[in-house]
Amino acid sequence: MAHAHAPHPRPHERADLEPEQPARRIWLRRSLGTTALVGLSWAPPARADWTDDVTTIRKFAARGNFLAAEEFATQSLNRGPGGFLFAGTGTLIIHHWRARLRLLGGDTQGAIADSDKIIQADSSFMSPDAGYAQRAMAKAVARDASGCEADFARAIELGRSGSMSRFRVYSAMGERAVARLLLNDFAGALKDLNEAIDGDHDTRMMATQVAIKKTAWTHLRQAIPFLETGDLVQATVPIRAAVDVLLKAAAEHLGSDFLTPQLLLMQIELWLAERQATQAAPVTAP
Repeated sequence: MAHAHAPHPRPHERADLEPEQPARRIWLRRSLGTTALVGLSWAPPARADWTDDVTTIRKFAARGNFLAAEEFATQSLNRGPGGFLFAGTGTLIIHHWRARLRLLGGDTQGAIADSDKIIQADSSFMSPDAGYAQRAMAKAVARDASGCEADFARAIELGRSGSMSRFRVYSAMGERAVARLLLNDFAGALKDLNEAIDGDHDTRMMATQVAIKKTAWTHLRQAIPFLETGDLVQATVPIRAAVDVLLKAAAEHLGSDFLTPQLLLMQIELWLAERQATQAAPVTAP
């Protein structure tokens, strides 16, 4: 029987948790809630404004209806997001949302496909570094550590040029910290979080959003010692606090993303469920 504080298995020891395996997908899908699709019973306009679609997706996700949010995003993309301005950008934003939502269900290939759309579009409004960062997160979930690091390196490189460069770079570092936690690279995650928290994001008009991000990152940093010792139950406490901070911001229309720490929380809950199942398994005589 595993000791309660034994370190959780390293990526190379967790081949049974590959996202493509049906058992894991089923567990994650069930964990999203059986009422997730209730809100989709109404028929949206044939060409709804993309900003309205993003608002609907965000609302579903904020209520924990991740399956409903993903399904609505797919409906929006299938009919083609409308709107007087920047409909093309709206399409990329919805791909970005759907990529994050797909990861919550373990669909790494779908998330990578959505991320590739953002990268290939090479838009100045939804820049490719956002696509690289999201694809890197999908690769972290798929246990592709080298691919994850390569994509994050590219995201940070691209983020250093253009508008809001510091904000984009530090945001990518915050994302990379979560990916590194998923891959048990605790030292790398701590380095990223320290830089993102201490850094000057140089965005005076987004000072509130930056402060919210830094508060969430501080909570995530507090989880690292527990993750290092394998105390997964205690690790969930600061991670949930990070999710709550970002959810409150989303409710106040500040746009902070809560799905990244939510992904980490769900993965830890999956590890806990597996640990408990292993401990409950009967021991057979040799």
